[in-house]
Amino acid sequence: TRLSEAARDPESFVLLTDCIIEAVGMSLQPGLERANVLLQRLRSRRFYKAVGGPISIDMRPKCKNPKCGFPTNVKDKYCSECGASTKCRAKEECNGLYVPPHTTAKPDEMVKEIVKHCDKPRPDESCVRVHIVDIQHGKKTSEADPREPAIKWQVYRPLTKVHFYNPKEREEMQTNITEANLPGIYVPGVDSLRLIYCYVTEEDEELYRRVAVGYERWRAQKHQRGHSEQLGIDNSVSPSPQFAARTVPRGSPTRGRPMPTLPEMSPTPSSPIAAARSSPRSSVDSTPVGRA
Repeated sequence: TRLSEAARDPESFVLLTDCIIEAVGMSLQPGLERANVLLQRLRSRRFYKAVGGPISIDMRPKCKNPKCGFPTNVKDKYCSECGASTKCRAKEECNGLYVPPHTTAKPDEMVKEIVKHCDKPRPDESCVRVHIVDIQHGKKTSEADPREPAIKWQVYRPLTKVHFYNPKEREEMQTNITEANLPGIYVPGVDSLRLIYCYVTEEDEELYRRVAVGYERWRAQKHQRGHSEQLGIDNSVSPSPQFAARTVPRGSPTRGRPMPTLPEMSPTPSSPIAAARSSPRSSVDSTPVGRA
């Protein structure tokens, strides 16, 4: 039984173990050389080294204005950044629906772009790996372009196939709720997202430096064309009007929340003797007292 067939057969699936890894390592059949190399790297914990941080690519159609290129929503009639019309946005047909061209890029194509941005002598493409993670917030559906109704865009909507029922009604009727009827805090800002990770396969510091420089240049180019950048996985403050009012503008040399100035406070006495020494003496206290 093949692994693809065992995944669909419960009786065979429960019998699967990690013995396939040992079988690949001991097999002498041709075509498994690359698999043996990867298994040896896993056993010796020589993992691929990550280059920089991941890039977050917006999957929405981009503005057709070459000087803008800002992501636009499918239902928008005008670009919110430059005001240009959203008619004739760049698109490619995929399974009967249309998607933006920058969402169909393959890992091999991204590796070639990263290597082109590296300093000479450029590294070999086999030493660079790109991993793509696609995140969809909902089920795939289609929406018509407001400027070209014949064009159906591929989108993902969280409430497309979600039905709600009212227990107070006798008849069990399903109801669809649109995203426009929900508060914005419960609706994701984008329906789909793509994360790009870059790795170096060889343990060479000079190679890593050249790939890191090319990756940063490629990421800066993506950021200028409307792609958003993910700086890392550290926890950050959620955006809010109150937080924006307390922070320094983006162009300022010192960003972040300004430190509050605390008023000067006198130290609290730790004992009655310290309190007596720190407090000013009155005229009565300064008068010597004789013994009777």
